[in-house]
Amino acid sequence: MEWARRSGRRELLELRAAFLTWPRLFDDISAHAEAYKAATGRSFVLILDEIQWLSSTYDDSAGLLKAAWDEWAKKDCLRVIACGSSTKFFTEQFGEGSVIRGLHTEAEIRILPFPVSVIRRLLTSEWTIKETVLAYMCLGGVPYYWKQIAPEKGFRRAMNDACCTHSGIFRGEWKEILSTEFRTNAVGTLSRLFPALITAEAGATEAELTKELGLSNSYVGHMLEKLLLYGYVKKALPASGGDCFVDAAIPGNERGARYWLSDFYLYFYFFVLRPIEHEIERNDKALLFPSRILQGDGRDYIQSFTGRAFERFVEHHIDVAMRDSEELRDGDQRCLPTLWRKLDIPDLNYEVCWNVLVRGESNDRIRSQIDVLVVHEMERRVRVLECKWKGEGSAADIEDVVGKILPAKYSGYARINVLVVSYEPTVLFLKKAMERGVVVVTLKDFID
Repeated sequence: MEWARRSGRRELLELRAAFLTWPRLFDDISAHAEAYKAATGRSFVLILDEIQWLSSTYDDSAGLLKAAWDEWAKKDCLRVIACGSSTKFFTEQFGEGSVIRGLHTEAEIRILPFPVSVIRRLLTSEWTIKETVLAYMCLGGVPYYWKQIAPEKGFRRAMNDACCTHSGIFRGEWKEILSTEFRTNAVGTLSRLFPALITAEAGATEAELTKELGLSNSYVGHMLEKLLLYGYVKKALPASGGDCFVDAAIPGNERGARYWLSDFYLYFYFFVLRPIEHEIERNDKALLFPSRILQGDGRDYIQSFTGRAFERFVEHHIDVAMRDSEELRDGDQRCLPTLWRKLDIPDLNYEVCWNVLVRGESNDRIRSQIDVLVVHEMERRVRVLECKWKGEGSAADIEDVVGKILPAKYSGYARINVLVVSYEPTVLFLKKAMERGVVVVTLKDFID
């Protein structure tokens, strides 16, 4: 109907839906674009939003789009912008060796999640920094998610209305996300697989998931490969020597690999929201978020959630800080993000490992757990990060990071100890940390 109005062809409104096929619509667009170019001398711009739904109508959607796209390029009367939120569609249809790959494409733009500094500047400047970070740990930096938040309501009411009422989108958003990437029956399987990943503190192996879910090893392996590819889970492999697990971003199911659910929103939904889903379904205005979810005297943490979520937040923003600082590296160093300057990572030749488990010689128990490990092989230096969401700044926090046991594979590497805290450290605390050679990073360092 919208195309009929804009093209001036009102008769299209009277046609049956069976006639309005994609090929016919593409032909009509071409005719209109040629007429527009002849009349104005300018090219027509066509934006195909949520393009993945094309594939739900036609099995040969990629071929249809390619044929139309080639014709538009020849006539030089039409510029096309293809948009979509499905990682699966763009990976399969626009990736290397795919049908659409190699079209007359001038640019490929991927809108990455906003870092917390952007969220703070644009939306939550009236909230405390801690409230902004906690909300980020629940939702991540997806712009669409933050569009559902009304920051003028304040942190607790805004999060409550978006997450803990029957009309809030986050109660059912997980199904919307997964249905764009997986078939319906697979979505049901994932609703069982994600809780299994969450409850496994040390991560879960493919064999453990297969046994718990009662599914075939090949099917679970296939699902994990897709989840890795789309960025919903992370994988850790046994390092050489076998005494630890380190991150591995590449797809595959090597023997002994362990998996974690790493998507901010999915982790928040399955860990926090799903257990009280029936209450949320019946809720209209009650403040469930501060009463049923937030805990502590200051109502500023979520039991058994904020610890792991804070580690993921830190790991994610190290990559963000390094990516943003690369363009500034040759300029004024004072312009670099505070987080980058404190970590003092020389270049992008580094690896960030999340939740590194160091095992004993018999490999039957965990000797040490490192929240985040930043490894720079060329300079043979590691940065050991301990993340503390709760606490008021005690000597024990400092000793926690100093006492972390490094994996044997990093024996001989220079070591920098970093304590990341959500509280504001006192001058005395910072002095003690300096004496022990510990760098202290605060939430402000993620904002500045």
